[in-house]
Amino acid sequence: MEKSATEFLLAEFNSLQDRANQLEELKSSRINFFLVIVAAALAGLTSFIGVSNFPITVNFIILAVSLILFLIGLTTLTQIVQYSIAIVSFYRKAGRIRRWFVDVNPEILDYVAFKPADDSPNVYVGASTFTFRCGDGIVLLVNSITLSVLVLSGFSLQIPIPNGSASNNVIVLLTAVLTFFI
Repeated sequence: MEKSATEFLLAEFNSLQDRANQLEELKSSRINFFLVIVAAALAGLTSFIGVSNFPITVNFIILAVSLILFLIGLTTLTQIVQYSIAIVSFYRKAGRIRRWFVDVNPEILDYVAFKPADDSPNVYVGASTFTFRCGDGIVLLVNSITLSVLVLSGFSLQIPIPNGSASNNVIVLLTAVLTFFI
């Protein structure tokens, strides 16, 4: 009986490790894809602003692009946070399997590379915060920037800016975004 349990737990352990690695790669590819979209949108936006002579059209385009980027970023952030939670769950289950092996054979404790317990890695969830890991913070930062550009471009449509050329509007928006983060 113990031999079949050992074989099953070894297969389960390997399966958990493989799935956690797959989710880490998926997280990385989602973040990279999002950053490529942001870079392409910024490149397209700058080339459009250089060609356009209509400040209202530029403001609408900035508003639309920042709204789309924010929605894509929000979706990406939600997905990678869910992946992070699943990865932590997989690592904890693998720790539980390690603990079983150490309980059955206490002499292997010195050779176990990681803590044989299911309480790590920790996920700190406070009253209203979740500790972001790795690329989550990058996506959160880009989302903050796109949201502030979205809000500021919405205000610039409502409040006429003196000498409202396209380049002045972009300079005002970029200055406002930078002051928002300082």
